[in-house]
Amino acid sequence: MKRNRVPHSPPSPYRALAHHPVHGQPGDPVSLIRSFNSETNPTRPVRPSPLTASTIPDMPLDLLDRMRSFPLFMSAPEEFLVAIGKHLRPQVSAAHDHVLTEGEEAKAMYWLVRGVVSVTSRDGEAVYAELKPGCFFGEIAVLMDMPRTATIVARTKCLLLVLKKEDLRSELPKFPDMEKAIRQEAQERLTILNKKRQESGHSIKVVKAPTAAREAVPGEVSTGEVGVIKEGSVVNTKKRKSPSPGALEDPAAGSALGSGLVNVRQTLKELPLFSTLPPDILHFLGLSAQPKTYSPFTDIIRQGTSGNEIYFIVRGEAEVIHEAPEGQPEKRVTRQSSLIRPRLRQGQYFGEVASLGLSLRRTATVRSITAVECLMISGEALDELWKKCPPAIKKQVEDTARTRIRPGDGDVEMKDAPNVENMDPSPSTPTGSAPQVTFTTPSKPASPIKDESDHMEPRDPDPYLSVDMENLRNRRRGSLAPPSPSESPGVATPNGTRMHMLNTSTAVKCPIPSLSPDSEAPAKKARILPKRPHTTQEALLPDDILVTIFQYLDVVELLRLRQLSSHVRKMLEQSTKLCTDVDLTPYNRMVTDEVLTHIIAPFLGPRPASVDLSNCFHITDEGFSALWKICGKNIKVWRMKSVWDVSANQILDMSENAKGLEEVDWSNCRKVGDNLLARVVGWVVPDHAPQATKQVVITNSARLRGQKPQVQTVTLPPPGTVIGCPKLKRLNLSYCKHITDRSMAHMAAHASTRLQSLTLTRCTSITDAGFQSWTTFRFTNLSHLCLADCTYLSDNAIVALVNAAKALTHLDLSFCCALSDTATEVVALGLPQLRELKMAFCGSAVSDNSLACIALHLNDLARLSVRGCVRVTAVGLENVLDGCGRLAWIDVSQCRNLEGWVAGGGVARWGFDEKRADDDDDDEIGEAAAMKRAAAAATVIPPRGVRNRRARKPVAFVVEKGAVKMKQWVSNQDGLDMIQLVDVPPPARLGDGEALVKINRVSLNFRDTEVCMGLYGHHKTLEQGQPIAPCSDMCGTIEKLGSGSEGCGLREGDRVMAIFNQTHLKGQVVESDMASGLGFPLPGVLTQYRIFPASGLVRVPDYLTDAEAAALPIAAVTAWMALNTFQPIGQPLTGKDKIVLLQGTGGVSVSGLQIAKALGLTTIVTSSSDTKLARARELGADHTINYTTTPEWQDTVLTLTGGRGADVIFEVGGAGTLEKSFACVAFGGLISAIGYLAGKEDAPGPRMNANVLALRRNVTLKGMLNGPKERFEEMLGLYGSKEIRPVIDHVFEFEEAREALLYLFGGKHFGKVVVKVP
Repeated sequence: MKRNRVPHSPPSPYRALAHHPVHGQPGDPVSLIRSFNSETNPTRPVRPSPLTASTIPDMPLDLLDRMRSFPLFMSAPEEFLVAIGKHLRPQVSAAHDHVLTEGEEAKAMYWLVRGVVSVTSRDGEAVYAELKPGCFFGEIAVLMDMPRTATIVARTKCLLLVLKKEDLRSELPKFPDMEKAIRQEAQERLTILNKKRQESGHSIKVVKAPTAAREAVPGEVSTGEVGVIKEGSVVNTKKRKSPSPGALEDPAAGSALGSGLVNVRQTLKELPLFSTLPPDILHFLGLSAQPKTYSPFTDIIRQGTSGNEIYFIVRGEAEVIHEAPEGQPEKRVTRQSSLIRPRLRQGQYFGEVASLGLSLRRTATVRSITAVECLMISGEALDELWKKCPPAIKKQVEDTARTRIRPGDGDVEMKDAPNVENMDPSPSTPTGSAPQVTFTTPSKPASPIKDESDHMEPRDPDPYLSVDMENLRNRRRGSLAPPSPSESPGVATPNGTRMHMLNTSTAVKCPIPSLSPDSEAPAKKARILPKRPHTTQEALLPDDILVTIFQYLDVVELLRLRQLSSHVRKMLEQSTKLCTDVDLTPYNRMVTDEVLTHIIAPFLGPRPASVDLSNCFHITDEGFSALWKICGKNIKVWRMKSVWDVSANQILDMSENAKGLEEVDWSNCRKVGDNLLARVVGWVVPDHAPQATKQVVITNSARLRGQKPQVQTVTLPPPGTVIGCPKLKRLNLSYCKHITDRSMAHMAAHASTRLQSLTLTRCTSITDAGFQSWTTFRFTNLSHLCLADCTYLSDNAIVALVNAAKALTHLDLSFCCALSDTATEVVALGLPQLRELKMAFCGSAVSDNSLACIALHLNDLARLSVRGCVRVTAVGLENVLDGCGRLAWIDVSQCRNLEGWVAGGGVARWGFDEKRADDDDDDEIGEAAAMKRAAAAATVIPPRGVRNRRARKPVAFVVEKGAVKMKQWVSNQDGLDMIQLVDVPPPARLGDGEALVKINRVSLNFRDTEVCMGLYGHHKTLEQGQPIAPCSDMCGTIEKLGSGSEGCGLREGDRVMAIFNQTHLKGQVVESDMASGLGFPLPGVLTQYRIFPASGLVRVPDYLTDAEAAALPIAAVTAWMALNTFQPIGQPLTGKDKIVLLQGTGGVSVSGLQIAKALGLTTIVTSSSDTKLARARELGADHTINYTTTPEWQDTVLTLTGGRGADVIFEVGGAGTLEKSFACVAFGGLISAIGYLAGKEDAPGPRMNANVLALRRNVTLKGMLNGPKERFEEMLGLYGSKEIRPVIDHVFEFEEAREALLYLFGGKHFGKVVVKVP
């Protein structure tokens, strides 16, 4: 059954937020919440459990509790919460987004629902604290009309609830008492925040390392820095790469008081001294309180000193030390020479005896054990307090203080636990000195009461999460872990666990053990092993074999293996056979300066021979310097593509340290220019240097001021000195736009004999002059040259480089648009050894004539690209294929003048289409596929008319760039909002008896939503967790039939539908048929093309549209079987005397209504919506019942049927409706179990057994798992004779399939939801 709702209820934003979009259109709030990802958003069902319904219509109970847990709204009436709740709007912030900025205008306040945000410095570099789900922020500036007091940055993708300032202000005047209370509380917390910051001198103090990091606030806040404990504080050892402060001693940062997590007024009211004070006096105290912070082992007050302040502990723990008077031995209550002192914890206070004048000086020393935060009330504030409060209040305070004074020595007895055996019988601290709580077994959550003292802590931070559905998911997945209890929302603890909610109603029978402050704890014994550990066992594999295995692992995997043992760690760190080739590109987003400096570089040592840092864009000079200094001495290959923030000086120092460097890749490095390249390529100082010293005049603005220019003497190195890297052979300078003709001339003069490969892609600053400087040199070893996208090069540059580099075997001139046919002919004549030539999109340089020249002279050419060369025709291509006998690969894609040649079978005459061959081999396995392809195309005979018809190897053609793909939706069974639209290869080949179908329309079922959420696992033949294309109902067109399909009665071009279980052709379904279900476990139909067994297809009646036909396979067939499962084929249930009860207005129930009316049956329809019931009556329903206004609808069914009941019941509700169905079914009737929309598990409590319910009225309860093909065709006979048209609620576009599934899951539809497939 659908969820209970009041008819004609006004629209609410929470209905859209928690369930489905309003008016059927996916709005911004719902799309934000349901598309919220990451790792951060567990994709759990969004449908709320009926157990979590609140008293406010359509407002989730968790959201109601969240608002009440907000300190400002604790005592708010329900009307105020309703007024505020309607203005809340969700907002998604990506990682690193600034949510708030200190000093900016305040426009809204925020609740954090999912994700983590940080309280940071204004530049975002210093992290003060982290706020986790359940926290709130931004309210002070909104309420006090002041700029923002802090900067908030999203650490992960976050989901926030936003309340705008104008919305809050529009509602507050309607509730004057609340407005006063809220503003007073905000003023109190703002005062505390300001005082907290003034505690360290009004400013942020910068301290040189080692820095002191703040400790975490208990509960939902944890600090963002880590370090070690030194001199009573946490010292952060993290190095910063920006000029941000190294230590930020802002007391408000990381503080329970400063962060707003402590309700000051509530804290004061819970204390026994102030428990009965009125709100106005508590407000005065809140404004007068001074926050204090003490590091561990600091004396807060000392015995014998003067002072009249009272301290209230907000956080931390302190001990009370009674120092014996001079000349008297110290009083000790010992056992085995151990002393335990009284402890003071959160909620307790001290110092009131001296402040009230009952003692002239402090009667004990109070020392912090951990970091302690206190609220201090000064003597002046107390004097003002006594004037404001009635005399009875002061007398009560004095009486309370006197009870804490010892009669003997005037000292104060402060204890942290009730009296137990052997405790000193002196008067103890009153019970109310610290809040006392008892634990009870939690019951079902109820709406909170309005008493301000009942402070609800934040529960599960997501008000849209259904806990019961998550429990169900855990159980359905077969998890060994127990499901979370229904009372799981609780107080979050720092280690991630959850505590039960505190309840003072009923105490448990077992008391909580406690310890007297004056009793002795038993001395702890050292834990010893029962026996000595085993000696080191002999390794299973020798070290040389382990090293050989480890050579296949990357550096990160080797770092993890260090944890195995000390021996393995030593082997990994010292073996010279490991870590020779270091590739950090897979971890480019995680490699930082700190990781390089402290982890990777020390582990690698001087072992690497090649290092690849490509795309590690977090690296700066700091990390790069540490890496090359430790690891760079023996490196021969250094790749650092797109490493932008490393300076030229560091790159130069790296090269000077690695004299054996043979290859560098500086692609897209912004700091690489002519000077750096010249120093790295190097030169040899000539024998006849002009002079040993040289004077350099440095000119600057000093000359303008009348000063003499500076003169610097430079000593030149002696003749024969080698500068730079003399072994450098391979250079990749792609996208280095600062490389000019000067570098080309330098490489020609000093590296022409050693360069082997040079890549200059898009080095647009190089012109013809650069290559003309090559003419007097010979590049005897240069074999690979890439000049792609060097758009300013002309034929003159090609002539120069061809004369200089005769040994070229690979040349790339793609996108060199200024070249002409002359350049191509020069290449063909001057580079006879060329094996690969790429001239893509060189339209003016490639024609039939230039291709003829290539065919005549480049006899060794194996690879040729003329992609996008529009002047190429079949004549030129045939010349190349005929003349270049060793040609094995050619790219002719986007050559529009070759389309006729390709369509005429030209590719097949000379070879094969590389893309199609790869697609055909997708279904083959490894070596077998390769052998099959080689055997099928070992040789090819050129066509008639060519000069050389000798057998040759086939040519691989690239006819269409990129593989042909089709669109398909894929689900990893991890949530509706996580399904993805991907490109996949189309079906490759047809098997015997199969049909290729182009899918036109797909209809959705509730089963599809469960599959996508990983909740569909009712049968042991099904396994969750694998990616799958969802959905099972479709209408499509047969594109092609495989051999052996003649007997199916289908032809190409027929419109067809697929049966659900492809092997279920006749009779009752068997277990093996469940393994052939479409959409799970078999791939589904939410794709463009699919291959089906021809026997699993049914022809569509001509009168039905594609959308109407797609609605039939599950919904209509299931409805047909629900009515006629026990009827012989051809004899369906008929007659006005037969009564059918249809629950709900989903696809099956609406189909059942249409079929029942066509058969002349009497129908009763139930729904929660009067609008839907009206539509059901339009379809012919005889009776309708709104089960929201008529909860006991089973009695109404009996009344409508004269006490007889329904002969057939469409049971789609499940646990929530089955018992009522048993109550209103006719004697000997049939209950067709179809779904479980109202739940899969029975509610707790006494209920009658199903056996008794069935026996009482001789009922048959039958599960309906669709039907066989023969019953499908039987049903189509009725549809065709009556021309029944299925009801279509909405048609979504293919790209909107995710929204369609969410819409279906929301339950607002009437009839079927269909997706249009392009």
